[in-house]
Amino acid sequence: MPARTSLLACLSCSLLAAACGSPPKEATFPEIKAIFARSCNFSACHQSALPQYGNLKLSEPDAYCALTGPREGATFRPSAQAEYPRRVVPGDRARSFLYRKLTLSPQESGPQQPLGSRMPLGAALEAAEIDLFGRWIDAGAPNEAQPARPCS
Repeated sequence: MPARTSLLACLSCSLLAAACGSPPKEATFPEIKAIFARSCNFSACHQSALPQYGNLKLSEPDAYCALTGPREGATFRPSAQAEYPRRVVPGDRARSFLYRKLTLSPQESGPQQPLGSRMPLGAALEAAEIDLFGRWIDAGAPNEAQPARPCS
């Protein structure tokens, strides 16, 4: 009987380790840019900072500062500014307008809704991609590609 108990304990530990897996790797801005390039930037929407597109330009070299900069990173939609004054709040996905726009429910989404439409328009990102954005923001929204370039 003790051998059986020991075997069950070992099996339980192995299953727990397999279920938990390794911790997720740190998200990087190049990974975020790749999603933008595929989902946001190649459409006409965010190639230039026009008011009808939230004054958000996601092409290089503007993408990082447009999301995180003190002025450029400000939320454009007046009905969202009180709750989400910044597009990205490094270290806090819950206060980041970008993350909220990616996770709006169908009931919360629409041009007349306070937070506007879920992004990207058309089809939602996959859960793993949304998680990547959340992990990048929570990690402080680092910019490995241009660490010395300040955003105005």
